Amino acid sequence: MHNISQNSFILRVLFFALSIIVMNLSTFNLYASKIKHQKRIQNNYTLSFQTDAPKKIIDILKSQSELQEKLENAPASLLALTRRVKKDVLLFQKILKSYGYIDAKVTYDIQETKQPISVIIKIKVGQKYRLEHFQVFSELGPYDVPHKTHNLKKDDFFEASKIKRAEDKIVLFALNHGYPFVEFKKHQLKIDKENTKIDIDVYIKLNDFLRFGQVIVEGNNKTKNIYILNRLGWKEGDVFSQKLIDSTRKNLIKSDIFDGVSIKPLKDKAINGIVPIHIQVVENKRHYIGAGIDISSEEGLGGKIFWGHRNLFNKGENFKIGYERQRFKRGLDVNYKIPDVFLQNQYLAQSIEIKKQHTDAYQSTERHYNIGLEHNFNKFYTKNNGIRLSYEKVNDKRFRILSFPQSLSIDTTKNLLDPKFGNRFNVTLRPDFVIDKKQPHFFTVDFEASQYFSLDKMSTHVLALRGKIGSIINNSFNSLPKTRLFYVGGAHSVRGYGYQMIGPLTNDTNPKNRMPTGGRSLFEGAIEWRYRMTESLGLVPFMDFGALSQNKFIKVKNLWSGTTYDSKLFTGVGLGGRYYLGDIGPVRVDIAVPLNKRRKIDRFAQFYASFGQSF
Repeated sequence: MHNISQNSFILRVLFFALSIIVMNLSTFNLYASKIKHQKRIQNNYTLSFQTDAPKKIIDILKSQSELQEKLENAPASLLALTRRVKKDVLLFQKILKSYGYIDAKVTYDIQETKQPISVIIKIKVGQKYRLEHFQVFSELGPYDVPHKTHNLKKDDFFEASKIKRAEDKIVLFALNHGYPFVEFKKHQLKIDKENTKIDIDVYIKLNDFLRFGQVIVEGNNKTKNIYILNRLGWKEGDVFSQKLIDSTRKNLIKSDIFDGVSIKPLKDKAINGIVPIHIQVVENKRHYIGAGIDISSEEGLGGKIFWGHRNLFNKGENFKIGYERQRFKRGLDVNYKIPDVFLQNQYLAQSIEIKKQHTDAYQSTERHYNIGLEHNFNKFYTKNNGIRLSYEKVNDKRFRILSFPQSLSIDTTKNLLDPKFGNRFNVTLRPDFVIDKKQPHFFTVDFEASQYFSLDKMSTHVLALRGKIGSIINNSFNSLPKTRLFYVGGAHSVRGYGYQMIGPLTNDTNPKNRMPTGGRSLFEGAIEWRYRMTESLGLVPFMDFGALSQNKFIKVKNLWSGTTYDSKLFTGVGLGGRYYLGDIGPVRVDIAVPLNKRRKIDRFAQFYASFGQSF
């Protein structure tokens, strides 16, 4: 018995000792493993992708990848790098699913024995899923939305961003068709893995169908309600439309009378399918003052100063008086506009101009009175129908002229001083009747257009093009008042040449004494490449060209081979600098040289400075 008990005790001691050794070994292995994963990374890691995904998808993954972003900033340990890799793997799976790769599989391999450590992302995208059915439901059941609203078709590749845009458009459709308080609720995806198809059901809550009701206006301390109500894009009783709300707000802001405008339907006051509309305005300062400066080597220092009243009699009347002085001219003009004459957004515009001009072509004293109707069809299209009565003394001749200018303007650009995309178009037809039996009448046609192309998403590069043609139709060039002729050359025409100095000149034997004669037809053009190097600085290489003729139309055959200056094409090239003042516009400085330099007539170069782009 004693031996058995003694042996049993020895066995228990040995078993206990063995257990302690095993526990210590396990702890040591765990500690060693932890030390191994916590060891510091001595060098930056490398990142590579092994995948069958399209390049576009790889670029998207890299743009969102923390591994890629912090490639030059390795984590402190292998464990931290592993966490970074796993985070990216989850993100990649989410992105791939959003682009229709529902079955995509993402794995990784960290080769820690290499120096630097190599991280390999392995992606098998699989089949891209396509759209099978797309339906919209409301609390009333299926909601019929025109296909052109969301533009999703059967067998389109599934992309989450397209679905999100479609959902936004569906809500906007309801907003524009009587449901001001529509809500997006959810969407459900039904995935058919066997056929790689997806059905999508979108659920919205329409709430009540409503029509426009009474309009309540607040904040207009000076402006009368009638002016604001005349800007409305709807009538009481019309089906509610958010589009009409937005266009009305833009119309009120465009008037420049208001600094802020808020338009909202009053949900808690909607009764019997009618919803009142609340308009809150913040009035702008009633008076304003401004100035502009132009500098050029030919025309010297000049500028304009003006003062105005935005709301003279509290119904949106605009009064403005300005004075301009340049080397070749000076003048005073007074303008007065009355809104909503006969039609909404139609203005009765009146102006008086008094000016003197002293150019190389003529000397004149002029007085003009203009009255006309200016109609703004929308934010792009404007039409003017007017009457202009002029008294002009040109050199030693006096003219009384009654004109009927008619013009149509289109402007789809967003910025008056620095357009980046869109176009501008203006055509003017003007019959002129000289109130004197001895003087023949004449008819002027003037067409000008410009186009702007943004060559990248940030509009760092903008290509700007301009063209202009004009013609004066009458039977005698010499009978026309020199103030009504066309002239080419100068800061706002063809840079690089003197003011009005392109085209036919007088026949003085001394070239320095030759003066411009003007013309009955012109052709002008310009090309600019506007490169914005930084937030504040830009460069603009440009080329201007133009021709002038005493004939009714430019002679095309004389543009390049003419032996006289009549219809000859003159070209100027140059380089401009731009200093951008935030969203306001740039300060412009241009230097241009004439490519068709005439001895003792044209300077080697011309210099120009002003505010805003050249066109």
